[in-house]
Amino acid sequence: QHRGNKPFSSPTDLSRKHAPPIMHWEGQNSFSYDQTDAYLTLSCRWFQLEFGKQFHDWGPGYWGNLTLSNFAPSFESLKIKAQYGHWKFVWLTGALRTDLPEYSYNAPYSNTPRKVRKQKYIAAHRLEFAPHPRIAVGINEAIIYGERGIEPGYLIPTIFFWSEQHYIYGDDNATIGADIAAYPLKGLKLYSEVFIDDLSLKHFDLSRPDNKWAILGGIFLVDPFGITDSDFRMEYVRVEPYVYTHRIPINVYRNHGYVLGHWIGPNSDGLFSEFNYRFSRGLLATLS
Repeated sequence: QHRGNKPFSSPTDLSRKHAPPIMHWEGQNSFSYDQTDAYLTLSCRWFQLEFGKQFHDWGPGYWGNLTLSNFAPSFESLKIKAQYGHWKFVWLTGALRTDLPEYSYNAPYSNTPRKVRKQKYIAAHRLEFAPHPRIAVGINEAIIYGERGIEPGYLIPTIFFWSEQHYIYGDDNATIGADIAAYPLKGLKLYSEVFIDDLSLKHFDLSRPDNKWAILGGIFLVDPFGITDSDFRMEYVRVEPYVYTHRIPINVYRNHGYVLGHWIGPNSDGLFSEFNYRFSRGLLATLS
């Protein structure tokens, strides 16, 4: 079940359930696409450095996550991963694509129209830890900014982005999120995620439009109701109006027109379920 705010009518809508390539309309009923991804990795026992163009997916969600999801196009990024015991830390900075023009001109001789697009960037970090063998917790922060070069302060992996933007007198789009996954019984997983785009402590009323938030929750069962070789999953997501938006166009929570978080988009909620039964190693039946 899916309830949103508009019908499928464009390449963006058509690809919401899959990691989208960059598509180009070629007519009323057809389009072409291309996509490329590559990255280099340097790693040791507890540290890893990655540079390249790739997808990023943070959180426990199955049909999508709220902060970063692989349903948005991949982007060029520099990423650091560090892990020690049950603690894991990830930091990244990347370049996003926007269609907002900085300026335009006609190329000499050919008179071909050219657009120079504004610069847009993301910085994000995430801490994961396990306070109990059956519980995993994640806390993350992300900030979108542009119309200038890379901010040195956002290159500090452990800095608090929300506070740093106040230091630089910026009006960037700072967000924060948290998630938890629990395994209370064998074959049972419960998980939830919350995403805060904007929250007014002065007017702490979740129904106010200036308080922009989203939630996700799900359950996963192995061999439900005693049916062996099967599994069942149900997931609910709710994204309040104006989540992933910003009063400054360059700071909207998008890359190349696609939401970086959950593909369902703002002002939407969805309920998803799936039942799988394995008749044999190579034969799987799915009801969703």
